[in-house]
Amino acid sequence: MRWPATLLIWIWVATSAGAQLSQQLQDVLHQYQKTLNIIGVSASVAAPQIGVWNGTAGWIDTLNGTPLDTNTLFGIGSITKTVTAVVALQLWEEKVWNLDDPIARLLPSFHHPFIDSSITLRQLLNHTSGLGDYARALDSVATIDPGAYWHPDSLFSLIPPPISAPNDTFYYSNTNYLVVGKMIIEHTNQPLSRCYRQRIFSRLGPGIYLFPEEALPADYPLAHPHYDLDGDRRTMEDASAIPLIARFSGAWAAGGIMATAKQVRSFIDSLFRTQTLLSPAALQEMLTPSALSRYTYALGIARRTVFNTPVWVHGGSIKGYAAFYLYAPEHQISIAVLVNQQKAPVRLIALALLQTLLNSPTTVAPTERSAQPIEIRAAHNGICIANHTNDTVELRVYSLHGALLGIYDCTPGTKTIPTLQFPRGTYILVFRQHHIPILIEQLFLP
Repeated sequence: MRWPATLLIWIWVATSAGAQLSQQLQDVLHQYQKTLNIIGVSASVAAPQIGVWNGTAGWIDTLNGTPLDTNTLFGIGSITKTVTAVVALQLWEEKVWNLDDPIARLLPSFHHPFIDSSITLRQLLNHTSGLGDYARALDSVATIDPGAYWHPDSLFSLIPPPISAPNDTFYYSNTNYLVVGKMIIEHTNQPLSRCYRQRIFSRLGPGIYLFPEEALPADYPLAHPHYDLDGDRRTMEDASAIPLIARFSGAWAAGGIMATAKQVRSFIDSLFRTQTLLSPAALQEMLTPSALSRYTYALGIARRTVFNTPVWVHGGSIKGYAAFYLYAPEHQISIAVLVNQQKAPVRLIALALLQTLLNSPTTVAPTERSAQPIEIRAAHNGICIANHTNDTVELRVYSLHGALLGIYDCTPGTKTIPTLQFPRGTYILVFRQHHIPILIEQLFLP
């Protein structure tokens, strides 16, 4: 069979463009890992113009310099909440409960002095219950005895008093998902890990586990957690000698999952792109934000707008790890980024990858890509900004550790922002218009 010449040319161009874009994504990952001084980062991307791309940069550990691979596991922290919310919505589909059922109905024999029994399942999932957060108390006890295993029921002793009445305010509290986890195991008569495995993980394949309820397989290496052990506020030390049992058993339904970047991205794809986890009605319920949340937080997921593109996101952190995912429905792009370092600006890496994809020829027309609404260069006395838009742009300057150093208004025209207070080095510049990020750049100041 002879293929038409035009088709062969198209296939070659598409393959070549995909290979070029893959290299660009890998370059972004290496650049941010190096300039942000991150121990290790793993990312997974799915997009129409590239298919699936997986990349890593850095190391599993700093003791032996073992490089990361795409099968490396990380703690994903509060991204676990999205998984827990999906299970709760699956049970809603199965008519096990209604989202507006109160605790009094779903856990009739459960009583706690700091938990109002009129709080509904929906209010737990969207953080409008007013419950206090047990995370700070957990951090204290996990630091004292990091090898202790916390049974879910014992975690309720760590809950502080509520911060408001139910449905009065939005307050992000891990306690909400502790209660939802208890509801799930009560109504399914199964350990939470088995619910996750049967309902979600089995569809994704190996590389995602609720730890320590599930053992980690030997062929999936665990990235060593890194955080400031010596308190010098300058370096992150390898903390792999400290047991993880207390922190992960304590995080449980709110943050106890370990996974590869591939499987986090696959989970998001299953939720949005293929929609094999929830029915359209259940997904619509999940994506309906609370009116009380200025962060447009829905049920285990939040809505944002970046680069004038709506995205669904959630982040996570647990001692020594940070994680972030996003899904851009208009472009069918899903991104997951995981790092083995405390307080790393993982969201900025995900946004840099998204920006690379949105600027690719198959996503944005060449005439649009050639327009440069913001031009940046380092001057001897500061940062020279040329704003070619018709509106004021806000510039946020971040250090390589993700610390916000300054906020500046850039009116249309050219402006030089003094940087005498900034030492020589590389900085991350985030430009925002009407509170929406429109450009992320790195700039070296001599």
